[in-house]
Amino acid sequence: DLSNWTFCPNVYKGTDEIDEHEFWINVINKFRSHTPKDKEFCFDEYNYHNYTSNSEYLEKRVLAEQGTHLAVARIALANSGIENSFMWTSFDQQWPDSTCYNGDAFDNGIHRHGVADCLLKTGKTYKSYNAVRLTGMLGGGKGTKIYKGEGTNDLYLTMSEAPSAEIAVLLVNSSDEEKEFEISFEKEIGKTLKR
Repeated sequence: DLSNWTFCPNVYKGTDEIDEHEFWINVINKFRSHTPKDKEFCFDEYNYHNYTSNSEYLEKRVLAEQGTHLAVARIALANSGIENSFMWTSFDQQWPDSTCYNGDAFDNGIHRHGVADCLLKTGKTYKSYNAVRLTGMLGGGKGTKIYKGEGTNDLYLTMSEAPSAEIAVLLVNSSDEEKEFEISFEKEIGKTLKR
């Protein structure tokens, strides 16, 4: 029953003014402040688009870095307690009877915001897909608990615990450089984590 839900409109990160994680936290807090207390919240249609031109976006959105940007967004969504979210979009989409080209990533009628090619073309995944697939495994469905992570120095993390007691920790390095890190927990988790 969708009458119990509040949907957030589409949002794309499009500025370098603030840290990516902070950007998403601010957007989520803003929309949540307008959500009635008796409604669940769904963040609908998020993506990353922070390039100077449409041609630059079309070139770079298929790279692994695009997946990193989306992974940071997903960590912010989880750390904010979002119950549900939908990325715009998994696959590039062919719009019916369209052959347009424009600044919203339309390329011969195909809306190119996905992490995989249009199913009517090749359906092949781009390098950005790998991070989206991996972060998609973090969830867990109904009854999953999310534990907010505290990250610093371009490292962001969150943790989930499924009803089966399976634990997953997601850590993303949004820097161009490798970084050493150490994870600590407020309480003993009683499990050995595998990489």
